[in-house]
Amino acid sequence: MAFQPRVFDTILLDMMAHVRANTTLTDFSVGSVIRTLLEAAALEDDEQYHQMVTLLDDYRYTTATGKGLDERAGDFNVSRLLASAAISKIKYRNDNMTKNILKFNTIVGVTSIEIDDSDEFPVSGYPYTIRIGEGSANVEDVTVTNNDTSTNIFIISATTKVHSTGDRVSEVIGSDININSGVQVQIPSQGTVSPIVFESVDSATLIAGNYESTIVRVKAVVDGKQANAGVGQIKQFTSSPPFSGAGVINTTVATGGRDRETDSELRIRLRDRLSALGKGTRRAIESSVKGTRDPDTGQQIVAANLIENFTTEEHLLYVDDGTGFVPSNVVMARSQINNGGVLPPSSSTVPLTSTEAFPSSGWILISPENPAQAEIIEYTSKTAVQLNLSGTTVNSHDDTDEVLLIDKLTLAEEGQKFFQLANYPIRRNSYNLYCNATGVYRLLVEGLDYFINRTNGQVQIYGVGLAQDTQIIGNYTYMTGLFSRIQKTVNGDKLDTINYPGVGAAGVIIYVDTPIIREVSVTISIAVSSGEDEADIKDNVQTAVETYIEGLLIGQNVILASIIERAMSTVGVINAKIISPDNDMVILENELPRPYDTLGSSLVAVL
Repeated sequence: MAFQPRVFDTILLDMMAHVRANTTLTDFSVGSVIRTLLEAAALEDDEQYHQMVTLLDDYRYTTATGKGLDERAGDFNVSRLLASAAISKIKYRNDNMTKNILKFNTIVGVTSIEIDDSDEFPVSGYPYTIRIGEGSANVEDVTVTNNDTSTNIFIISATTKVHSTGDRVSEVIGSDININSGVQVQIPSQGTVSPIVFESVDSATLIAGNYESTIVRVKAVVDGKQANAGVGQIKQFTSSPPFSGAGVINTTVATGGRDRETDSELRIRLRDRLSALGKGTRRAIESSVKGTRDPDTGQQIVAANLIENFTTEEHLLYVDDGTGFVPSNVVMARSQINNGGVLPPSSSTVPLTSTEAFPSSGWILISPENPAQAEIIEYTSKTAVQLNLSGTTVNSHDDTDEVLLIDKLTLAEEGQKFFQLANYPIRRNSYNLYCNATGVYRLLVEGLDYFINRTNGQVQIYGVGLAQDTQIIGNYTYMTGLFSRIQKTVNGDKLDTINYPGVGAAGVIIYVDTPIIREVSVTISIAVSSGEDEADIKDNVQTAVETYIEGLLIGQNVILASIIERAMSTVGVINAKIISPDNDMVILENELPRPYDTLGSSLVAVL
């Protein structure tokens, strides 16, 4: 018999009927002793029924809410997506500095330049220094010997680089300005909307003579999508600026802000997970990674799209955290010998162009491009310009020969075919494997000599295997952080099968990757109600369209009707027409639509 909860009135009537039928009591009017006693009992029974209904609701994920739903989801290793803070990048500016722009293109070797206006630059105290082309690849400092403010022409020391019209020209004076992390900046208040505050994560340096500082990451102090914003909207300090004349501007969009997952959203995700349990299906694989979170960075996967590629050994799972996910990785170092000549045998040090990317100790392969010279050796310490070896080199090595940090695999047993790299997953097209099967190191050819499973770092040697004590070494780039967690979630990790049992079927290689950002340009014309502020409404429409496109997931098409709907839903808009594109935009399965260019500028124009 199905459970049927009962309410107070029904319970009370049944109690009175039972007492009336089995006793001589007749007074059941309101306020009578027996009715009052029965009402007290009926109230307790009613409360028990209510608690049982609540318990049943919490037991079923389809009806559970709040904490109860979290507990049901937790039974299946699904946790609610937490709210996240928007992030962006800013530059500090020195608005007190003397600056202008170049009026014409210049070639190498010119001794005079013309700018738009040289009135603010000194006309005495020669020589002094100016910087041309800040922020470009051809930035350089030159010496000014005369400033003719009537013609805006500087007489300068000869340039060594070419420069373009509009390049910044600034006076180099004073010293570098260092700015600590923790500076609070904000999007200014608009009408009744309060300012949105961000806090800098990094310190910055504003080099003497530069108008803009190094790039600084900032993070909204409050989680939620309300802090998502376009380029150029973060432009105020919350209090006193870090130095006199300081300005600030965000150079990329503020994105990644997300509200806490609602009960209905969590139910849908939990439903997908439950329907895919125990199956290596597309839905099982995609749902297994949604919600995966990096506890160090707070990044959390919100979208996944599996592409089954039957022309290669790998299927591809594209993932994103809502911001255009940029995975973290470690590049195994490589540099060049910098000896000014041949490095002779029996050297105890290896001078390099730079040792910055090398760890404090490890193994290196010297001269991999020349099998006759190639050798591996351990180093135990380093300086800025050299590695200090545990022994001495055997071969001579040419100046500018490559030096690679390596993963030194165990020596082969006779006929051994399978080997394990120390780090994984491996980045596509980043790896070189070498072996010394013939007494000298040679580069192995993928597809001819070996196959590599980039998801778990397993290397399979083709043919009969390797000879006894053959050495295999590798130089590659491997993924870390959230990317690594996702890969292990999908394919499993044989070193940690409890936390990473895997979802994909054995023998099926599914490599996690990030989608290609597809820039979406939209031009829309609107008509506004009489008396409305047209500029404000255009800004609101632009934001509405940007929000729609930003909300699309990997492989989701851009639908023009949805853009019109967002525009027409904006207060004050009475008509809207899309000028471009002409048709819905088809977004490929490995693409993520975004309404910004590579510099973070909006591609949505409202006319």
